Amino acid sequence: MKTIHLVTEVTAEMSDQRLDQVLSTTFPEYSRESFKQWILDKVVLVDGKVLRPRDKVLEGQKIEI
Repeated sequence: MKTIHLVTEVTAEMSDQRLDQVLSTTFPEYSRESFKQWILDKVVLVDGKVLRPRDKVLEGQKIEI
């Protein structure tokens, strides 16, 4: 399995959107379903914390995979 490392910061335009939506918009080369599974597998962190796919993110938060 290929290892990836992705990092992004939530912009004002992305603020108050679902975590899985922000990731699929920011990194279109990966599917929303892939992000959903990674979130459920707890490999996606938002400011060092595990969230659910439906949780909303806020401007300035750091998302790391």
